[in-house]
Amino acid sequence: MVPLGGGGVPMPPRQGGAPVARTGPQRPGPLSLEQLDAFLAHARRSPSLSEQLQQPLELEALLALAAAEGFAVSEADVVAAQAREEESLSDEELQRRAGQDARKLRTFIPG
Repeated sequence: MVPLGGGGVPMPPRQGGAPVARTGPQRPGPLSLEQLDAFLAHARRSPSLSEQLQQPLELEALLALAAAEGFAVSEADVVAAQAREEESLSDEELQRRAGQDARKLRTFIPG
């Protein structure tokens, strides 16, 4: 599922607290991130699309929605957007998020 971060940026799913392995280009260029930003701006103007993005969504479903709306968005774009979002966070916010991820992991680890 792809939860939305601050500013409505999709966050890719994490496995064991680590980012999902990237496929395709490791560093998308500014144009591909512009496509993701444009898609999210478009989604904010579309009530039905906005509502769909507020629900838990698999990454593939997010990419399919973007493609159906005419936007070329890749998994690497979503990962880059997550990194961009995290760069703007304070150390305290990053620590808070890491603590939340650690608490989630404890429910999956027996013992």
